[in-house]
Amino acid sequence: MRVAISLLLAMALATAALFAAEEYSGYLVDSNCYQIASHNVDPWETSTVDRDMDWYIRECTPNRKTKSFGLVQFDWSAFRFDAAGNSMAANVVRNAGKQQVFVIALVGSREGKAINVESIKLAGGGAVSHPLKAQTVMPSRRN
Repeated sequence: MRVAISLLLAMALATAALFAAEEYSGYLVDSNCYQIASHNVDPWETSTVDRDMDWYIRECTPNRKTKSFGLVQFDWSAFRFDAAGNSMAANVVRNAGKQQVFVIALVGSREGKAINVESIKLAGGGAVSHPLKAQTVMPSRRN
């Protein structure tokens, strides 16, 4: 009987450890936009090497009308937010105003491809300058 109780307790602790809150950081995106953009590729293309992932981030920057938010980490792995996370992200976007991209830090627990958000804030504590690589513009040549 004691062995069964000890085993049950150990399993409960292991399960709790799986759902413990973790820190995440990356880009705040419109989850629906990012899902469509990142899946609109050649079915034989399995890598992000030949894709302009920075463009996906810029194209899917959330605005005041965004309802479904997500996090794209710096290794390009993407997660959507739960309802509470969507509400918190909407407040971040509303309070920060219009920006090219939002770099955020959050605390939450991951369940598959979703994050149950506990807290969210802009990285750096305020307005974030554009962290993506600078776009090089070549001057046009006139012949």
